[in-house]
Amino acid sequence: MTLAEKVVKKMQSLPEDKQAEVLDFVDFLEKKLAAEENRAWS
Repeated sequence: MTLAEKVVKKMQSLPEDKQAEVLDFVDFLEKKLAAEENRAWS
């Protein structure tokens, strides 16, 4: 089982409101990574 599959499996066991929190956190991490990459190119 891949890491992504493990994350999905665990997330599916959470209530929907907690799943939304996980999604918000992933969005935050994507934005943080993009900002760090932009700074690296500056």
